[in-house]
Amino acid sequence: MNNRGVEQLIAKAPEVHVSNPPLTEIVYVNRTEPEHGDMRRRPTQTMADTEINEATQTARIRIFRQKPTGNDDIFDFQDSIFHEIGHVVYYFFLTNEQKLKWHRVHTNTHFRWTEAGGDPVEHFAETYATYLLHKELVKGQLPTEYSFMEHEVFRVDQ
Repeated sequence: MNNRGVEQLIAKAPEVHVSNPPLTEIVYVNRTEPEHGDMRRRPTQTMADTEINEATQTARIRIFRQKPTGNDDIFDFQDSIFHEIGHVVYYFFLTNEQKLKWHRVHTNTHFRWTEAGGDPVEHFAETYATYLLHKELVKGQLPTEYSFMEHEVFRVDQ
């Protein structure tokens, strides 16, 4: 994996969601652990983080190497990248009204992503990533989340 590979993986995301600004950089970091070392992950999970700079209204995504050998799972990488882009979309593209709508969706759902726990922002990021990668799964199993993604985030009806 390298930065060119990362660029190819994000092709499914709408161009506006990966525009500069607010997203100034998506970078592949060729090491297995982040500098600050405070993030938790499963041994097989791709490490990624999003740095949000509220002062400049920009964001930067870092994707870390998954395995010491460098033989990373491309699908896990793509899921991680889209999850992090989901954070950017939540913070920079949703209006306050849309965030309130999402919080109602989150509060009323019976399903919780393992990664999201009870956090509505993590729930949004997981749903965003899954919508891009497995739209029919979201449509069939999470109809409320699917409707929100369709009409509020990707605006397929406009």
